[in-house]
Amino acid sequence: MAATKTLSPDVVATMIAKVMDNPLRQAAQNAATRIDHSELLVDRARSVSYNHTYAVTVEKENKVTDQKSSGRCWMFAAMNVARTPLIKALNLPNDFELSQSYTFFWDKMERANYFIETMSELADEPLDGRLIQHLLTAPLEDGGQWDMFANLVEKYGLVPKSAFPESFSSSNTRRMNWILTHKLRGWAAELRAAAPEARAAMKPKFLEEFLGALLVSLGTPPTTFDWAYSDKDGKYGEITGLTPLSFYNEHIKKAGFDFSEWISLINDPRNEYAKSYTVDRLGNVYGAPAVKYINVDIGTLKKYTALQLDRGEAVWFGCDVGKHFNRKMAVMDTELYNFDSVYGTAPSMDKKTRLLFNDSLMTHAMVFTGYDVPMGTTPGDGAGFTKWRVENSWGDGSDKGPGGGCSYSLKKDAGYYLMTDEWFSEYMYQIIIKKKDLDASLAPLVDAEATVLPAWDPMGALAVVHGEE
Repeated sequence: MAATKTLSPDVVATMIAKVMDNPLRQAAQNAATRIDHSELLVDRARSVSYNHTYAVTVEKENKVTDQKSSGRCWMFAAMNVARTPLIKALNLPNDFELSQSYTFFWDKMERANYFIETMSELADEPLDGRLIQHLLTAPLEDGGQWDMFANLVEKYGLVPKSAFPESFSSSNTRRMNWILTHKLRGWAAELRAAAPEARAAMKPKFLEEFLGALLVSLGTPPTTFDWAYSDKDGKYGEITGLTPLSFYNEHIKKAGFDFSEWISLINDPRNEYAKSYTVDRLGNVYGAPAVKYINVDIGTLKKYTALQLDRGEAVWFGCDVGKHFNRKMAVMDTELYNFDSVYGTAPSMDKKTRLLFNDSLMTHAMVFTGYDVPMGTTPGDGAGFTKWRVENSWGDGSDKGPGGGCSYSLKKDAGYYLMTDEWFSEYMYQIIIKKKDLDASLAPLVDAEATVLPAWDPMGALAVVHGEE
């Protein structure tokens, strides 16, 4: 007899009786209807097994930053690695920050220009086609990619946070993003309705209107500034007559961080390894170098992560942060939650399948500051890894307002997370590495022509992170 295609109430009733004919399932229901599942699912033995010491850590860990109610993780993580050489060079306190609001301002402005140019170029594409609908979905979200940040820095430079501090809308972006996105979509409609020869002349008016709203929301970014500071020993210092580009070129670069030296490695098991990739229509600065990745197996990704940490340098990375993650415990661990004992089932897809079936994508950028190896072994002897130390940008728990940090189980490590090596294998997607560190098999891929992935590919998802992560 063929199975019916409709859902039969009688069949469901039979299923309910079968499923609930188990005292453990009844107990699970009693608990799960009253308790946060992220607490109920925690495996007790696993949760008390974590050792927050590491065989290798960077020499200097800085005070964690807080992106508040925004999706600027990629910027915060990039500045968290870029600030360390300057902190060392000038003996600055470990709470020194570069201005995330400054680069955020120019990212929004550049994205508006990028979107208008793209909509002009694609004005004859079908409106209901997948490409146009994808580009209209999130034309101005807060997320981004490493290469996009590097392009901003090379064009606009950097400034200390004291030269351009946070505004309400940089820390709480949802309302500002709504009105700016609304305007961009409206201008896209106008461009599609206009004659091709008239479109270029429309852009200046659009950008001036956009800029006005941006200036009101974020403030006016500095073109020149003087910087006074006190180092860790209380010694006063000042640098006058700076521009954002001179601050970057003469101080950040001189201290040892050059954004042009880096390239991204990804682990994407859907696609061929030892090849370079890019994502269609992914960018912010129109005409700048495209976002580029070199795809490697997960072992190679770990090898290059450890190589950089061994040298004492923190590592920017992108991952799918929400999976098997406990924010209160500050832990990312595929074995932390005991799904079977509560639900009677557990997640089972592998990494490739999750990517193919829209179950995983890059959602957050953070920074590695250390790693550990099995007991009785030493780093570099080939025994592998057990866990990784992570600097996040969600605050240290002291800010209880909207978008503030959370309560951490280890106060001395507030804002730093533990990632197990198994979690790294399953949900880590991207790191940056210096081009000069690539081996002979990968180095030629830096300049090789990249295979273009579609605009909606999950390898581009970090750039469309919404206003709150």
